[in-house]
Amino acid sequence: MKGSPESGTSARKGAGSCSLWPATASFDGTAKVWDVSTGEELLTLAGHSALVYGVTFSPDMTRLATTSQDGTARVWDISTPLNAGAETGEELLTIEGHAGSVFDADFSPDGTQLATASEDGTAKVWDATTGELLLTLEGHTTDIWGFPSSEVFGVAFSPDGNRLATAGWDGTARVWEASTGKELLTLRGHATRVNRVAFSPDGRHLATAGWDGTPKVWDASEGEEILTLSG
Repeated sequence: MKGSPESGTSARKGAGSCSLWPATASFDGTAKVWDVSTGEELLTLAGHSALVYGVTFSPDMTRLATTSQDGTARVWDISTPLNAGAETGEELLTIEGHAGSVFDADFSPDGTQLATASEDGTAKVWDATTGELLLTLEGHTTDIWGFPSSEVFGVAFSPDGNRLATAGWDGTARVWEASTGKELLTLRGHATRVNRVAFSPDGRHLATAGWDGTPKVWDASEGEEILTLSG
């Protein structure tokens, strides 16, 4: 499960896995890529100095990004090692700049940018090739009890790449303009922290997962809550 930061392993459908190569993240400090048909371990990605929270594939499936308690995100070349029959991926980039654990990451639809979500209360957008910091998103400023601390647990690009959504300890999800970092929407409705966010394929809806046990679906343009799933 690619869920809360306490989870020990993770696998992300869509951006974080494909029909042939699911990827997992582990408390042992590694990420792994597997053959889904045989269960065979294909690659081990070792470089983080602490547990790995999340994995996400680039849209063209040639790279994998990992996020870690060590405060970094890393980008790995996986296509070359897989094609060569190697057992380890090549680290292309170490992204440093957060002041705490990095919980989640997402590539932009064109693969040129990488967004990260962190314990330091920010989400950041980076050049996925050079590691240059492009944007810092700040808005999750207090936790659900009103204290001045709000970890950001999840981040996702919209399918057209024009918007970013974040999920925070403050019990909100927020939608931002990806080019400028302008906050467009604040989604309030969860009783406690929001762990993850995901846009629908057409970009019209946003799904959120919260610690209150209720996934919710929202209008991604207006911020209106459309559906609460319980059970």
